[in-house]
Order: sequence, then structure tokens, then C-alpha cells
Amino acid sequence: MTDVLEKIIDAAIHAPSGDNCQPWKFAVKNDNQILVYIIPERDQSLYSWGNRASLLAIGAAIENAAIAGKHLGYNISVESFPSGDEPNLVAKLTLTKNDGVEQNLYSAIFTRCTNRKPYKRQPLAPELVKLFGNDFGGIQVAKLLMANDSSEIKKLAKLSSANEKILFENLLMHQFFYSHINWDAGQELHHREGFYIKTLEVPAFAMPSFKLAKHWPVLNFLNKLGFANIIASENAKTYNSCSAIGAIGLVDNSAQSYLAGGRLFEKIWLTATSHGLQLQPLTGICLLMQKLINNSARELSDTHRKLITENYGQMQNIFSLKNKTIALLFRIGYGPEPSARTLRLPPQILER
Repeated sequence: MTDVLEKIIDAAIHAPSGDNCQPWKFAVKNDNQILVYIIPERDQSLYSWGNRASLLAIGAAIENAAIAGKHLGYNISVESFPSGDEPNLVAKLTLTKNDGVEQNLYSAIFTRCTNRKPYKRQPLAPELVKLFGNDFGGIQVAKLLMANDSSEIKKLAKLSSANEKILFENLLMHQFFYSHINWDAGQELHHREGFYIKTLEVPAFAMPSFKLAKHWPVLNFLNKLGFANIIASENAKTYNSCSAIGAIGLVDNSAQSYLAGGRLFEKIWLTATSHGLQLQPLTGICLLMQKLINNSARELSDTHRKLITENYGQMQNIFSLKNKTIALLFRIGYGPEPSARTLRLPPQILER
């Protein structure tokens, strides 16, 4: 069982997380249980309210664990938030032996990655449109919705790119972003968290100005020349280069819903990977809106608050989710392989 549990935890930590913060740790109990804990201090970005971004990541990790368990011959039942005495305990995973069910998504766990390159502007194959139908995942509190129309994709791309405008105009977001960049392979190998510069897919011609923008006084000057707007405009073009833009809609903004949303999103991503598709999460506006809703966005200017509110409202209208929560958007499509992949920290396993 030790070998099985180690393989399951190894699969779990290959889940995506905002800023590659990897906000999880584990404990093994009774030789057939894995306890999954959140590490709140791992995500200190301005996007974080109520650990919702981290709960999306942990939901994805739990989905990986469930897929890996079944592949290794074990069903995994998930009990969410099982203990009031341990506020950071998010889930208890219990293994029971099965006859061994091969999981076609298992190998995708280790090849899935964010791809920020431009994709081809071609529709998804009909069988994939059917596969990613509204009943995908079968989760009651979380739902997949897809925008395949070119005009809707273009609009959603522009709405999402407002995140970059805010990032390059807000001091705290700017400082956090640049402080978490690993600028070469050596730093990436040493830190194993944060942004590896190659994964950001900054074009070679734009790299000098991107590096200059690290210095806030320089960025302030550049913004007077429209730098933040240019960055947002270029990112909107990249986001628009895809087959579809999807949304994860939740019944509410509870911790339980975000955990379920993370599981659904990981299943979507692994399915996309297994079919040769590329994917990039577009989370910024959706997460910032949760801070506004919960009066936790004092670091944002009135201009940015208005921009977030208006853009999020338009996203809700496009996906007919006016009274629901949008956990995140993502773009999906056919494209080249990414330039690099992020590394992971070794799993943190507590003694019980």
C-alpha cells in the first residue's frame, strides 16, 4: 500500500494551481486513507479571497488522486471538509480495492500543462463538441459551459484580458507577479514554484520591455504611453486564437462549490490533453470579482473595481449565468507544444 499511496499523492501534486503555488499537503492514515490539507499561506496574491483559488487547485489534486487510484486498482471515496477541529483539513480520501480499472486519463496527469501560445482558429471537431456537452462531469454544483461562436470568443477574450491591464497598473499585483518569476532554468530547478519565464511565452521582441516593466517607476512612465493597454490588447489577440472559451459555473461561491469546480476543471483539462488539445486558464477577472463581492478589494482602485464588475457581468450574460458564480474561464484549442513546463515541489507528507 505504501507504494500505491505514494503514486496517488504524486499524481495529486501534478494538479494546476494559481501562480504554481501548490497549496497542499498530505497525511496518510490507517494505510488506506489520505488526508488533504490546504496551506493558506502558499497563496498570498491579490486574487485570493477565502482560499477559493487554492480550493480550485486542491479540487484538481483530488481529481488526479481519484483517477490515479482507480488506475492502480482502488476506488477512492471523497469526504469534503470532514473535521471541524482541523480547519485546514479539506478532504479525506478513503481507498477500497477494486478489480483494476484502466483510466485513459491517468497518463494525461503527467503531460497536462498550461499553454500560453497562440492556437489555431479552427472549430473543435464535432465529436469533441459533443464530448464537452453541458452534462460533462455530472457534478451537480459545478457545470461546464462552452462558447464556440467566434464573436463570443472574441468578446470573452477581450473581457478576460482586462486582468493584464489591472496587473500592470496595480502596484501590489505587479510586485507579486514579478517577485514570483523564475528567470532561468537554474532558478526554476531551485524554487520549483512560481512562474518559469519560458512558460509565459513572452515573444523575444517584447522581452526587453517586459524586463524593464519590472521596475515600478519605469512601468509608471510606460503606462503613460499606454503600456498596460497594449499588453491587454496583445493578450486579447492570443486568447482569441482558440477553438472555444469555456466557463466553470457554480451554484454559489461556497468552499464546497469551488472544490467541486476544481475537480470538474481538472477532468476537462485531462480530457482535452488526452485528445491532443491545448488549454490555458483565464482566472483573473473571476477571482477578483469574488474579492469585490466579499468587500475584500480595498487594494483596487475605483476604476479597476468598475472594470472588473462590468466585465464579469458581461461574462455572466454570455454564459447565461446571471445569478450563478463563474469560477474561471479557459481557452481551448489546437496548437503547438508549449516552450516549457513548470516543476513541482516534492509532496509534503505529515506524520500522523
